[in-house]
Amino acid sequence: MSIETPATPPKDVPGPTKEMPNPPLVPPDQGREPPVREPPGQPGAPPMDPTIPPEGDPPKPYEPTRLV
Repeated sequence: MSIETPATPPKDVPGPTKEMPNPPLVPPDQGREPPVREPPGQPGAPPMDPTIPPEGDPPKPYEPTRLV
């Protein structure tokens, strides 16, 4: 069963209106950094920076446990 499509659209179907202006292209904020998601459970906490060690004791080098 083939469906025949008319070459011209019916008059009652509105075509693309040329009076509609294109939406203005908003340039991305180049000077601003993207918003940083806060860690869950800590509202208002500073974002975690992997280059800064966590507060407290610095990470100790791996020392194998000696069996005596």
